[in-house]
Amino acid sequence: MSKANSKDPNRLDDGFGNIWYKCNLNEDCGLHIVRPGKSQCWCDSIEKLYHEFDLERFGWAGDGWYFWNETRNVCYGPYSSESRAKEQYLKHLKLLDNEHPDNRSDQ
Repeated sequence: MSKANSKDPNRLDDGFGNIWYKCNLNEDCGLHIVRPGKSQCWCDSIEKLYHEFDLERFGWAGDGWYFWNETRNVCYGPYSSESRAKEQYLKHLKLLDNEHPDNRSDQ
């Protein structure tokens, strides 16, 4: 479960023959190994939605890439590509982190 065995810093190996690669966000990608054979990333919150879905109540506005807020009651997008949606989701996560009371400098 270490990147030390690899010369590629964007490759994760769980030591049991399973290999995962980080997305195009590289070090900002949240990919991590949960247990042998299972990985997870905040990037998994990015979804491709199509016109058939009725999500207007969540702020949906047409075909494209979206991400949900932490309570899954607001959908942000559409974005023209998955990578653009990931960039915006990362900004959203950093903004939330900065707003958390433990991280605020004005206290």
